[in-house]
Amino acid sequence: MKMLTGYWIGSTSQSRYMEILLILIFIFWFIPWLSKGHSGGNMLPIPLYSSGALSEMSKMSPRYFESHCASWLESKGYKCSLTRAVGDGNIDIYVYNPNGGLDGIAECKHWRTSVGAGPVKVLHATMISNGYTLGWFFSLNGFSDGAVRYVNSLRDVQIRLIDGGQMG
Repeated sequence: MKMLTGYWIGSTSQSRYMEILLILIFIFWFIPWLSKGHSGGNMLPIPLYSSGALSEMSKMSPRYFESHCASWLESKGYKCSLTRAVGDGNIDIYVYNPNGGLDGIAECKHWRTSVGAGPVKVLHATMISNGYTLGWFFSLNGFSDGAVRYVNSLRDVQIRLIDGGQMG
């Protein structure tokens, strides 16, 4: 009993190291693994089309917002696959057509402010460098005029700007 108690209290620096390591593994591997649907599908805290959905979306974690965006795309007939929560290469969702072919990618920003042209340019560059011609950019709080002008000026790819208000 003394050993077990000593381990959990962290009587040695090695046991404290192990405790911290286990916590980090849980945070950076297990939680993102669960949020990718390994517990039985997308985990949505609210229905897709509820009244007050925008205010509910603002209470979501960024990862749940990504899941919500994927579910919105799925309601439009696409199939989706969420990427890793960290180190996703500026791609949050892979979007497939109903036949299973890859249609494009999506980026989601759960920001309290509108998205400017900079992040939209990053999505554009990611699309070009990976050979995608169709993209979606989801923003909880809309887009700046500069972002809209930039998207409207594109000729090589199509980026669809989706405001959180359009989803609810």
